[in-house]
Amino acid sequence: MPPITSVSLLDTPVPTNKGLLTPLTPSKYMHKFVPQSLKFILSKVRVKINSFADWLLSYIPSQTKKVVNEKLELFKNRVSEIYRGLSEKKI
Repeated sequence: MPPITSVSLLDTPVPTNKGLLTPLTPSKYMHKFVPQSLKFILSKVRVKINSFADWLLSYIPSQTKKVVNEKLELFKNRVSEIYRGLSEKKI
């Protein structure tokens, strides 16, 4: 066996393609089964998507209630009292 440094892959000859690479043809089983199963799966997916779309179009959200936070109102009143007190005093 020659040393590894003397062998180059670029110098080796390219093998001929005599029956090594033949195109694959679909079998009869694959040909019949795949379209039928794809049609079945696609119809199920279409039904699910349509039912979701119908639900989404008919969905009416409930009216949101305006939440008044009592502590926030107390804070606003306190700040306004402070500014009222400062406006009365002259610096």
